[in-house]
Amino acid sequence: MATITLDGDSISEPADFYSAFFHATAGLIPDYGGRNLDALVDDLRDLNEPLMVVWVHSAASRAALGDWFGRVVAALTNDGAHPLVSVTLR
Repeated sequence: MATITLDGDSISEPADFYSAFFHATAGLIPDYGGRNLDALVDDLRDLNEPLMVVWVHSAASRAALGDWFGRVVAALTNDGAHPLVSVTLR
């Protein structure tokens, strides 16, 4: 299982998330350049091993991103249906 950590203190807009996520998953998930949630779900289909996403200081991101925060967490786990990705918010 691969584990990545995202720092919510540095994620205040979607572009920050995509930059941090693809930097942290380099070598695990190809970055095809799509910067929307549908593209993220497509990129996750290329994952070959379980991935744990630990989002520290997630309250800061939740406050800054609003509804998009919940949408990106749902996209990462495909609303709980993606068998290889789990998300832990701290």
